Amino acid sequence: MLVARTLPLLLILVVFLLFAAELWQAAHALGLGDVVAVTVVLAIAGSVFVVTVAHQQIRGIEAHGDDRTPGALLSGTPAAGVTGAEPQASSPQRPLRRPELLNLLVLVLINQLLQALFVAVMVAVFLVMLGVIVVPASVQDAWAGAAVRELVSFVALDEPRTLSVELVIAAGLLGGMCGLYFMGFALTDAAYRAEFDARVMTDIRRIMAVRSVYLAMPHDRDPSGRPPAASWRWRTRRR
Repeated sequence: MLVARTLPLLLILVVFLLFAAELWQAAHALGLGDVVAVTVVLAIAGSVFVVTVAHQQIRGIEAHGDDRTPGALLSGTPAAGVTGAEPQASSPQRPLRRPELLNLLVLVLINQLLQALFVAVMVAVFLVMLGVIVVPASVQDAWAGAAVRELVSFVALDEPRTLSVELVIAAGLLGGMCGLYFMGFALTDAAYRAEFDARVMTDIRRIMAVRSVYLAMPHDRDPSGRPPAASWRWRTRRR
């Protein structure tokens, strides 16, 4: 639903940018390393924004707990059958260690990056198809300021068509910009935030509830009757 709401506006903006001669000149001058560097910069910028928002939400859950009943959060998890160790509703979580916090942040980050990548690829593919149809090789040469590097040349609809490296790079840059915009819009749009909380943050709350059950269990035994792995490693190091 969010893609359907944002994609038409994004396509209107980037279609006009596709016909900018400066973009084609930049695409002609860029090499493979430059394209990779631009992609990394866009990914880092989006990741910083996602991690900042997710960090605040995770710390809020850790500090204030969750309003849902513990049984609803633990349903369907291995901790659902544990008795006597259920966390209390709205009870503060034990502070997360840095590796635990990093694990949760990576979970949220991968989810958002995959969605942004999907949008970026959709936009880039559309622009490549549009460019092959409406921008002939002669116009590509004029905009790039030199002969473009052809990947594929063919005839379609009784007209010569050219898929060039410059067209792919230009479409990829515009697609990456759209993916970055989509990532920021997805985390600030109220409608999507509700879906994000229901889908992603519910998993985070469930993980933290299971963690609370594990920490509340006796340190010498787990439900299967075996010592927990962390306790066993600690005892081994002492010996």
